[in-house]
Amino acid sequence: MSKIRASVILLLSVVAAAGFAQATRITSANQFFAALSDHYSTIKSYEATVSFKQDATTSSGRLSYKAPDKLNLRFDSPAGQVINFDGKKLDVSLPSQKVWLEQEYKFLPDDQIAGVATGPGLSVLRAQYSVAYLVGPDLVPLDKDSGELVTKLKLVASASTSYSDMIVSVKDQLIRRIEATLTNGSTIVMDFTNMKPNAAVPDQRFMFVAPGDYEQVKNWLFDPTK
Repeated sequence: MSKIRASVILLLSVVAAAGFAQATRITSANQFFAALSDHYSTIKSYEATVSFKQDATTSSGRLSYKAPDKLNLRFDSPAGQVINFDGKKLDVSLPSQKVWLEQEYKFLPDDQIAGVATGPGLSVLRAQYSVAYLVGPDLVPLDKDSGELVTKLKLVASASTSYSDMIVSVKDQLIRRIEATLTNGSTIVMDFTNMKPNAAVPDQRFMFVAPGDYEQVKNWLFDPTK
């Protein structure tokens, strides 16, 4: 093949690729995730139904969020269990044991699974994980036989975090599912449904009051003064 002919083919290839990219508006995984993070930064509050599956254990409840760092999760199963973060401390009620766990924080741990689906949480993920499409930019079924279509992203930790990798499924600029693998190999799947962005969530939702007959256990995770 002559140099002139090769140059012409190369030029035509570049032009065709540019035209294809313009026509299809190809978005890289990093661009897609950045847009998702930017979108969540505009969400000042939300409510959603959530379900968790960790190995063989399942649970479900109602999640409320209010920017920048308030979270409340009231479980339907196990009934009566509550996880609440008011910006300064984490409270967990365990009705089956009549125990109230209280942990003081200087800030919300952004790599915690419920905190990931927020503007600040996604910003942390952008800094700590590399991002790629799981199977490409096209919509794919959420599950093998599901008619629900999502975009799936694969996040791999590039720093020391609680999770070695995540698969984040996105539908209509909202996180539909997070599948996270802990560094010990255990997996957590969290599904978000019935999400209501910018819902009116009262501040009282994040005021936790433990039942009077519960035993209190303070700072069971770490000493907040150190």
